[in-house]
Amino acid sequence: TIVDNDGFCSFELKNITVLDDFVPVVSNFSVSPLVQDFGDFVNFSCEVFDDVNVGSVRCVVFSEDNFSWVGNMSLGLDGFYFVNVSFNVSGNFSAFVFVNDSSGNVNYSVLLNFSVLGDVRTINTSVRKIKTSIFNGFYFK
Repeated sequence: TIVDNDGFCSFELKNITVLDDFVPVVSNFSVSPLVQDFGDFVNFSCEVFDDVNVGSVRCVVFSEDNFSWVGNMSLGLDGFYFVNVSFNVSGNFSAFVFVNDSSGNVNYSVLLNFSVLGDVRTINTSVRKIKTSIFNGFYFK
């Protein structure tokens, strides 16, 4: 509704399209602790900023032994996205965050390394292997 100085009103319905050309920004990605015992929790956290709307934030963990895990991160009250995961497999791992916004723009965090100590050969049921190739062999839906 538009009102001029004389009090006359005009109303017209318009469709407005918002273009989102900016990728979301991932910052302050951290893994804690960097060395953990198998079965104990590893915390992954980061900040994500987008000019329109964050769509999803996922943590990806993988190793050279063909181990991989992908999990959704939750937004905490402190404004950081986080996920806590216990790994029942030992070894050296790499992790990154994959973010997309509601317009389909994507971005990745830096790659961080961590280790899980122990000699257990089973994998927690929440761990799954995925196949294809977008980033280091990972595909996201």
